Parts: sequence; C-alpha cells; structure tokens
Amino acid sequence: MNTKTLISTLLFAHLLIIFPLNAKTDISPFEEISLDHPLPEIFRAGEIYTLKGKINNFINDVQLTADLHLLEGKEEYQKVNSLASRNGRFSIYLDLRHPGIYNLSLKINYRLIGTKLLKVINPIQIASKPLQPISNFSSSIVAYQPKLTWQTENELIQLQIVQQGIEKTYTLSNNPLEYQFDPNELAEFNPGEAVLRIRGARSIDGSWFTICSIWSDWSEIKRIFVENISPNIRSSVNFNESYVPNGDNRSSIYLNLKIKATYVPDAFIKRPDGRVNIIRLKSNKKLSEYSIGGETKELFPEGNCLIEYFPQLTGTYLVEIYDAYDNALINVPYYHGNLLPVLPQKEFAAFENIENFDLEAERIKMLSQVNSLRQKLGLKLLRLDSTLTTLSQYYSNRMAKENFCEHVAPSDGEVLEKRRRKYGIIAYVLENVAKAPNPEQAFYNLLQSPAHYSAMIDSSITLAGIGISIDNTKHFLVAQHFSADPFPTKKLDEFLSGLFQKMKAVKNDLVRIDEPPDQAHITTTYYTALSLDRIEEIVLSEKSQKIWGHESVGQIYFESFRQTIDGFKLGIKYYPSPVKKSKSE
Repeated sequence: MNTKTLISTLLFAHLLIIFPLNAKTDISPFEEISLDHPLPEIFRAGEIYTLKGKINNFINDVQLTADLHLLEGKEEYQKVNSLASRNGRFSIYLDLRHPGIYNLSLKINYRLIGTKLLKVINPIQIASKPLQPISNFSSSIVAYQPKLTWQTENELIQLQIVQQGIEKTYTLSNNPLEYQFDPNELAEFNPGEAVLRIRGARSIDGSWFTICSIWSDWSEIKRIFVENISPNIRSSVNFNESYVPNGDNRSSIYLNLKIKATYVPDAFIKRPDGRVNIIRLKSNKKLSEYSIGGETKELFPEGNCLIEYFPQLTGTYLVEIYDAYDNALINVPYYHGNLLPVLPQKEFAAFENIENFDLEAERIKMLSQVNSLRQKLGLKLLRLDSTLTTLSQYYSNRMAKENFCEHVAPSDGEVLEKRRRKYGIIAYVLENVAKAPNPEQAFYNLLQSPAHYSAMIDSSITLAGIGISIDNTKHFLVAQHFSADPFPTKKLDEFLSGLFQKMKAVKNDLVRIDEPPDQAHITTTYYTALSLDRIEEIVLSEKSQKIWGHESVGQIYFESFRQTIDGFKLGIKYYPSPVKKSKSE
C-alpha cells in the first residue's frame, strides 16, 4: 500500500475529513477543490448553508455532487445536489432541516473527494444572540427610486411584497441598513393596495454564507403603491431651493422657482382622486398683458415665483406650470403620505401591424378612454362631433407632415383661435396634442399632464373631436379638441340672472330693468370672451366695478347677449336711479 492510499484509508475510516483550503501537495486527494469559507462547527435546524468554492483548472467538464445524509436523528433524511461547472466555480445549497449528525460526501465526476460530519442542533439551544426587533422602518425617494431604511442588530433581513397573488422576497445582508429598489424589480406589480413585510434573523457566525430560515416575526405594513413618474423640467426653470418629491402627512408641496420665460400665472395640480386644482402663483413681478397669436393673455414676465399647496389626500400629486405658448415648463410629481411609491414608469408594447392601422377604431377607443375618466368623476359623457373631428384630423395630419407637436404651428404661427375660426366653431375650444410610439402611450402621456388632463374632464364640455396621424418615423400624432353645444336662450338668461345677483351682492341698491327707461343712460360697456366664466370674471373685476358700482349708477339693462364666432358678447347700459315723482304730480 503506497502513502497516498494509506492516508485516504485512515481519513475515510474516521468519517471526518476537513476540506483543505488551497492545498498544493501532489499526494493529497483533496488538492482538486478549495472552499471560499470554512464550514461552521455547529448548524441550526432549518438553516440553508451555501457551499461555495473552486475546483482546480486542470479538471474539465466538472460534475459536482454533494450528498447530505442524516446519520443520527429522529427523522430519515437524505438530500443530493448536483451541479455542472465549466469555469471551476461552484455554489451548492445544503438544506439542514432536522437536528442530528449529518454525513456530507462530496464527489467530483462521481469520484469521492471527501466527507465531513456536520452537527445540527435545535435553534432554541442557541441563546447567546437572540433575535432583535426591527424598528424605525421608513421609506423615501432618492432619484425617483424608492428606498427603505430600518434599524436592527440582526445580521440578515428579508423584505417581502405581496399583492393579489404576486409575491416577491428579497433576502439581504444587514449592512447597510437600507435597500433601494431598481424599478425593473417591481414591474409586475400594479397600482393599488399591497402588503410590505420585513423581518430579521441572525446567522450562526455572523456571516452572509448562512441563510437562516428561523426568522423574527414579520413586521407587516400596508402600503399604497403608486407610479413613480420621472420629472419633466425645461431648461428655462431653476429651483431656488431643492425640491423634495415626497413627504409625510404634515408637509406641503413647496416650489420656489426662477423662470426665464413669460409664463401663465396659474399652476395646475392633479390630485390622487382625479380632480384638478388651479393655484395662483406668487411672483415678484406684476401681471402684464401680452398678445399671443392674436389673443391677449395675462402673464408673468420672467422672474422668481413661489407656490405652496397643502394636500389633503394620500397619494401622488402632479404639479405643472406653463409658458405663454402652453408648453409645460415643469411637470413634477409629489407623493403625499407615510406610504411607499414603488412602481416604475409604465411600459407600452410596440404598435403592431402599423400598415393596417384602423383610424376610426382608434378614435372610438380614445373617446371611450376619455369618457371612462369622466364617468368616474360623475361628469356627462362626450360625443364625437363631425366639425371638431375634422379640425382634429387636420391638425394631427399637419403635425405629422411638418414634424412638430405643439399648440402653435412653427411654420406660420397658426394658433388654436385661428383654427377655431377657420372651422366656424362658435363655442370655445380646448386642445390637447401628444406624440408617442402608439396611441395608448400618447393618451397615457396626456394623463400625466394636469392641464391636458383637466381639458378632458372639463365639466362644461359636451363634444369631442379626435385626430390621429402617423409621421415618417412611425410615431403617432394625436390631436384632441373639446367644446360645448351652443347655449340655448334659456341658459343665457339663467347666466344673466346669476351674474346680476353677484353684482347686487357688491352694490345692494342696484336694480335690473327689462326695458330701457325714459331717461338718458350714463354709459355702455361691451364685453367679449370665449367662455361664460371669463365674461363673469371681467364684469366682476375691480376695473368694471368702478363703472357699475359708482354712486351715480342705480339701474342696469342687459342690452344684448349672444354667442358668436368671436365668443360670448354682452352689452350693458347703465342708468341713474329712477326719478321719484312728487305727490302733486
């Protein structure tokens, strides 16, 4: 018997072989394998140990087998794991389910390399390092990705997300005490309520190699998952103070900006319940009148502005500010509440069979999507109007042909007001435009813009037009137009009655007359606007009040009120109080 055979016989007879690390002697049968980490002396029942290592390079097409057999214990148990390795590296799990003495045999290409006895005890026998509770669990957003933090002395942490049959578990080392999700990990979850759980464990030796299945109790926290929307900020906007995209239930939405463009004085804020609030911005400059495409607009000149808004609902708010040409300067999300926004940006499949695109079917589908939004808010459903649809298709065709997606056509400066007059539409018109690889994504993008979304849920509109065209890059250009039926005479009379009551609330001795009196009038004013709300706003403005609120005015006569292609036109004549006749007369 040679020396090599003698050593092997003696070691196998004792069933106790220590795998050497990086052995280099030519006579040892164990030179062919090394372990990355030594095996612990004692295991706990229920643990899964990761056996990692490397086999010497001169062995090709390795088949590694680990045979785990319970020799002494109350249960009969044997587990065989095999692994093919081409690069020499291996990682095999040892599942130690029951207390007792195990025999671990390791083979390479079915040739026995060595064995070792493993001692596994009941977990409750180890009390030197009790499980620690998890505390101070919180969530935050870093670069629009959700991050979790916690505090505990356990070496291992498990996170689990459960939602309607979908379950994902993350086992983490407890260093550092945080985890930041990659949005791709969460793509299979949907908006809505989900359950987030966290629990801890300790390993036998403090290492990462032992994955423990004896854990502390789950700390279960219900969260509302929302979509994580990337911010859209144009280069003409600077934040004077850092913007925090989420906060707890006590915080406000606070924006301090410097805008290097003329801009609309109102911010649009889309709320989690689907409603839109319009908030007046505070600026260090005064509002000024600008002529934009033949239409006069009140705008702020470039400078600093501030907005502070106190949300009342839990969920995501979208904040949007526009320039003079209805381009979004900023579109930023804000998540309000002690919850966890974890979902990534929604993804869309490529539009298939673009050559057989069915325009009419897509138009009906998009109208249905708009009406679905309105139905949830209890609003009247819209119907397609042939004139509006012709206008929409004209403009989507033009955008696709001239390669732009804006409310103002770059080549000739055509604005919405010119298009409204061109097609003889009497009522005011709201316009949305979008560009995307498919119509569904275009509609989704409109939902992410509070101003475009508010046009779709405007309570005063009754009619819709939708145009969809395809440009030379196979992108879809969408134009939506919304308007209302012409006002019947009865509705106009109701409006005038309401307007007069608001005027009388300011000047309580004011009298409305149905016919001109036999006396000279003081003056006449004429108002024109595209909406009744704007007519009311102008009549009740401080400037107009100086006329009809003057002490010399006692009676008013609504001389004319009609709806034209120029908008609503209202004429008001002002008279002094009626002359009181003497008793003798």
